[in-house]
Amino acid sequence: MSKSAAIGNSAVTPASGRGPTIPALAVTLRVARGQAAQQAALDAWIDARRAAADGRALAVIAEGAFFELGCPAAVALARLAPGCVCCVGEVPLRTTLTRIVRVHRPAELLLLIAADEHLERVRRLLAEARLGVPVSLLENDETRPR
Repeated sequence: MSKSAAIGNSAVTPASGRGPTIPALAVTLRVARGQAAQQAALDAWIDARRAAADGRALAVIAEGAFFELGCPAAVALARLAPGCVCCVGEVPLRTTLTRIVRVHRPAELLLLIAADEHLERVRRLLAEARLGVPVSLLENDETRPR
């Protein structure tokens, strides 16, 4: 059973107080080690969104670049080199996230990370909006020990 939480900002208003409010990107964070686990997490996430059939743009950022992931053509897929996304991988994550948002304008994003050692730091990174994109973390990892 997934644990839902509203972590991060639901929207961001420019510092000037003028201009449009930027809606928060809905992000699902999953820990999935290896190709089979990442493919299963990706397939389940996409299937759940297809059931809604509301036409929202979807995107996936997956850590680990040494194997292929099958993804529908309508879903933007970006890969990150292996490495902790909150430590050495923070800049690549920020760059990739910003690029996906600018190019594909997704309403929802799946972030697949390969290890849970720094899961709380990844959540904090997303919640603090240090990635340059306002984020609303919708689901936490279901397999994480409580």
